[in-house]
Amino acid sequence: MLRIMTAILLTGIMLPVQAAPTVQVAQANGESALRQLVQRAASSGAFEAVVEKLETNLKDAKKSRVVMRVWGKKPHSVRVEVIDHHNPQTKGFKLFYTGGSANVRVQAGGALKFIKRDFPMTHPDIATANGYRLDAVDLYGLLNRLSRPGYTVQTTGDGVLEIRPKGKHPLDGRITRERLGFDPMTLQLRFWEAYTQGNTPFYQLNIQKMSFLNTLPDSQLKL
Repeated sequence: MLRIMTAILLTGIMLPVQAAPTVQVAQANGESALRQLVQRAASSGAFEAVVEKLETNLKDAKKSRVVMRVWGKKPHSVRVEVIDHHNPQTKGFKLFYTGGSANVRVQAGGALKFIKRDFPMTHPDIATANGYRLDAVDLYGLLNRLSRPGYTVQTTGDGVLEIRPKGKHPLDGRITRERLGFDPMTLQLRFWEAYTQGNTPFYQLNIQKMSFLNTLPDSQLKL
């Protein structure tokens, strides 16, 4: 089985799209801006997006890249389709999981698409290159974690939040800070980055397209 990294988060079907709010948060303090981002996502029943994930393994420095189309539905159901992958044989793979579940359903791509199999969420071919569970680094996992106490949040520019843990980082003790980018006018997320030391992120989610939806049919999610 090939490594099928995903995360997060997110285009495909024509469904009612929630109108984007026109709330200006550029002048808000960091905690207030983050709270508004969390509330924006929480007010939507579903989302769809196209996301590029770039990750560097902190142990061996190997780099990986995945482009994925992701659908999510509250409270935490996620379907991922791999559009592009550093390993071409993984292109076309599909995954479905729910937050907190033990397993991930995987469907192969291409001529092998008839093969479906469940894998443990912690399986090395399912977890990220640094061992993170998929439900910890998708949209729901990220915003649920950042909505809890334990962080200092500052604005570092128009639509960028600098987030630092007050103690040991709950996702990974090696993480010293995160950056969350968003559109100040629409509250649409643009990127998420995680750092250890220095100015180069080891984990990046670049959100190429994203829409908040009222809902999604279950048939759109399950494999």
